[in-house]
Amino acid sequence: EARRTWAATAPTRHDVVLDIGAHVGGYATWAARECGARVVAVEPATSSFALLEANLAVLPRARAIHAAVLANPTAPTTTLWLDAQHPLRSCSASTATKARRNRPSEQVPVWGWGELLVCDPTIVKIDAEGAEYELLGSGPLPLTVRCLAVEWHFTGHPDWRDTAKAIIARIEGEEGFRLVAGTNVLFRRPLDWEKRWHVLGVWRR
Repeated sequence: EARRTWAATAPTRHDVVLDIGAHVGGYATWAARECGARVVAVEPATSSFALLEANLAVLPRARAIHAAVLANPTAPTTTLWLDAQHPLRSCSASTATKARRNRPSEQVPVWGWGELLVCDPTIVKIDAEGAEYELLGSGPLPLTVRCLAVEWHFTGHPDWRDTAKAIIARIEGEEGFRLVAGTNVLFRRPLDWEKRWHVLGVWRR
């Protein structure tokens, strides 16, 4: 599924990729090294960011930023709740998840969504474990964005079905995006709102 999604978002050297939740840089490295795009990759978890920074260090058109991204930050840092089971502790790290108990945490720097959008991205990828609701719900994307890739996460988010449906309706309505890839497209069926892995999509203007 990741390969199919990447293919649908394949950038060129003329693109600017904004990768929110870049983890260790699998997509960001490919976009910069193989496709020649300019990449801004953002990862909040310290352990994952260390590897992301190392992976992008030899790529002059790629920049790694250690931060959680919030729509309207009110402080320079925020609490990131980590994955206690994963060695990198970041596969489901989130600022939004309500499942706090028995989870380690760390304070991480914060960047505002608007601060990142000034790079005039043409491709936006968001895999932010719940933060996608806040970011995409805060208003329209810049007109420079021609491709949007999102994995929706539902854990702990109130009214996630209605919220996600409303955001997608706006993206596909007034913002003019069309769904071109995702599990539901590949298997020619509607979005399955009961199974989170079915709500992963790539939209293009």
